Amino acid sequence: MQYSTRILSCNKQGDCCLVELEECRFYPDGSGGQLGDRGKIGDANVLEVLKSDEAVVLKVDRELELNREYVVEIDENRRFDIAQQHTAQHILSRAFEDLFDLHTVGFHMGEEVSTIDLDTSVIDWNIIEKAENLSNSIIWQDLPVEIILEDYENIKKYNVRKISEKIKDYEKIRLVKIGDFDTNPCGGFHVDRTGKIGMVKVVGFEKVKGKYMRLGYIAGERVLKYIRDFEERERKLFELTKASKNDLIAKIQKLSGESAQAKKKTAFLVEELKDKVVEELINNPIAFENFNLYFYSGITELIEVLASVFQKREGSIFIGFDTLKNSVVITSTVETSGAGDIAREILKVFDGKGGGSKKRANVILTRLTVEDVEKIKNNVVDLLKSEKIDN
Repeated sequence: MQYSTRILSCNKQGDCCLVELEECRFYPDGSGGQLGDRGKIGDANVLEVLKSDEAVVLKVDRELELNREYVVEIDENRRFDIAQQHTAQHILSRAFEDLFDLHTVGFHMGEEVSTIDLDTSVIDWNIIEKAENLSNSIIWQDLPVEIILEDYENIKKYNVRKISEKIKDYEKIRLVKIGDFDTNPCGGFHVDRTGKIGMVKVVGFEKVKGKYMRLGYIAGERVLKYIRDFEERERKLFELTKASKNDLIAKIQKLSGESAQAKKKTAFLVEELKDKVVEELINNPIAFENFNLYFYSGITELIEVLASVFQKREGSIFIGFDTLKNSVVITSTVETSGAGDIAREILKVFDGKGGGSKKRANVILTRLTVEDVEKIKNNVVDLLKSEKIDN
């Protein structure tokens, strides 16, 4: 959709501008629970559509000239996607109500997944699939979707699903009528026939507020994208597991079992080695005047155990290296040389990220070779000797 209009106001807000148009056809974000329009004003991109009591204001990514006329373009593809999601919500809500007497008490449209909240604390996939089946049968019947403006007194003649007290004072009530299946007051975008939705799919659910079930759903082209993403993940699983379609689940279960066994063996070995390694480190410290420094290279599981031990030992700095995971764990009980300070010194020389408190810090480097470990050891020793690490 394109049209031309003038800029009435343009006010800077950080890197963006808030713009008011002489004629604004953009639908505001959040109105009726749905997403707002996006588009362009000249070369400026519309990032958000804000509604106040006085006017609709557009947040754009660059400054526009006052009183100049611009070509405005509204993203029709986005508007159609919104219409698909919104009409699908009406159908899905009606299906749960008709089949299971479950009422929709909340609705939120998302950029990727939209949600409805049902007035139940328990639900399962068997119930959801039945509601999906009914919803998609309504979509595939390609029923007409009508917009009807009606007086409040007359809306009871329709099979209205939900009537809010807020609409009593409206001059006219805007009803969205989907064949003979559903009628509901609504002000958002909707397709003109259910067939244009294509399909609706529930993709997950969770309990919210302790008493409602929130269902995530997608419709239209989002379903196609969901299937393609799912297929891509499945292809990667086949590649990783070397499984066929018929034995993928069995292969994953086997790998999961082997992983659990490996973790148990690792935990057993860590427990066996812990006391021996602690004793070895304590007997061979790098001694300073008021504290001892300990280095250890090995697997993360053992490093974590050692870190816990030395974090309770007064006058100790412990630094553990896992070259497989490019990670460094640091603990300190020395007042003048905190773990976080040592981590920052390491990151001055080596690429990575991390940090922490006086007592403990973690660093993940872009690489950590045996040679890098020796460099870090030498740097830390030199810094501690020169007392350049200080809080």
